[in-house]
Amino acid sequence: MRLKILRPVGIILTALLFEGCVNATVDEMTYNEPVAGIGESSVVILGRRHAPDYDTEFDFIECIGDHIHSGDPSIDVINEIAFINQFYPWFEPRTAPLQPQTIDQLLELPIVANQFAEMKLEYMIWIDGKTVDTESVGSMSCG
Repeated sequence: MRLKILRPVGIILTALLFEGCVNATVDEMTYNEPVAGIGESSVVILGRRHAPDYDTEFDFIECIGDHIHSGDPSIDVINEIAFINQFYPWFEPRTAPLQPQTIDQLLELPIVANQFAEMKLEYMIWIDGKTVDTESVGSMSCG
């Protein structure tokens, strides 16, 4: 008799133990077919990293780039780290432009303008955000 009572209680306690609070925001990502000419240029996706406690993860940026490229393989997505290294020191976290006007000023430098032209770089996407780690279990994947 005791075993019959303990079993349901054990199952309920186990269920309560594994139940947790999860806050998640799911944003649907859709891909629109590019208009004429977009596929002939390249794009770079950069994460904001201008403060020690403010960091957009490299893996997240790479995931976005992979998603764009899978939507249209003709779009050349430049690797973020390769881009930062190629344009050293202009796009390092401490010196990267924070406003579009600053990019215009950078393009006045012949060395930067020539490299942009060689890469056919027409689009720059900056992702702004940070990851906050909490006590959690589970995983997320790039979809």
